[in-house]
Amino acid sequence: MSGGRRGRVNGEGDGDDESGRTQITTTGAVVAPARYVRIQKFSELTGYTQKAVTRKIEDGVWIEGREYRRAPDGCICVDLEGYYRWEPASRR
Repeated sequence: MSGGRRGRVNGEGDGDDESGRTQITTTGAVVAPARYVRIQKFSELTGYTQKAVTRKIEDGVWIEGREYRRAPDGCICVDLEGYYRWEPASRR
């Protein structure tokens, strides 16, 4: 391979293989999905607007400790497990 860069394995080089594609190496770490997410992230994940989520909380459709909780700093965090339990019930 003249003039080209040769990639190395296990993070020893620039991360490119011979084809020019970036290699992804793993450390073997397992990351568990978050159970609680802020309203903005919940909106990105589900398509509900932030206003719709806030309205569900204000109107009492979602109950604190069941579908959401407040973090120590006062931020509202949606419980994804609570949401998944609520969602099928809302379709009835």
